[in-house]
Amino acid sequence: RLTLHEALAQSCNVAFATIAERLTPAQLAVTADKLGIGRKIGWYDPRPFAPLGEPLRLLQEEEAGTLFAAFPDHRDGGQLAQTGIGQRDVTMSPLQAANLVLTLLHGGQVMEPRLVSEIRYANEQRMAVLPRMNSSSRYGRISTKTAHALLRGMEAVVTNGTGRSINRGIWQVAGKSGTAETLREGIKRNNQWFAGYGPLKAPRYTVAVLAENRSPDSSNKATALFRGVMDILAEG
Repeated sequence: RLTLHEALAQSCNVAFATIAERLTPAQLAVTADKLGIGRKIGWYDPRPFAPLGEPLRLLQEEEAGTLFAAFPDHRDGGQLAQTGIGQRDVTMSPLQAANLVLTLLHGGQVMEPRLVSEIRYANEQRMAVLPRMNSSSRYGRISTKTAHALLRGMEAVVTNGTGRSINRGIWQVAGKSGTAETLREGIKRNNQWFAGYGPLKAPRYTVAVLAENRSPDSSNKATALFRGVMDILAEG
């Protein structure tokens, strides 16, 4: 028996699969959309951008990702369980993972990541301002209480869970590890993840690391890289 807090800390697939089996595909899809999963979340302005005469999307190459390859027309417990642990048809980008952490830090408000905040001519005259934008879901947002519960779980990951190896560093940090099973040329491989934020008490950065096609018996390289990135940011 585990609480949700403990399941997050220990990255317990059984707990999340069990929870997902109790839900409907629609409930999973709606919550994912509220968190910016399964859709593009990069900065986008649908209004014509003056220099181009057409809408501007800063991250043209961004892929939306998926929750279900095709929305289920019936209840499948196995599919729900696999979806609940990020397997089956679930795909997302490191950008979306980092932005998901930011969403939790903002109490459930999904923001649109941007590469630049303004564009200037060579003579320093300002040509355009690209303001902060929200990527609100048509279903609303998760509650602040839910966001805080997930953040506390991410703290537990580092203090006494699967991320204990990064407990020592310049900053105290929090985050969540992940492992996605995949195949490369018919050989089993793991995509290793770690996404989180720091410093713990006054967050300034969210970081997501993906280490692709790792051997199934190898340690989580993404966790070590996350710690390294955070230490570089702290020293800067």
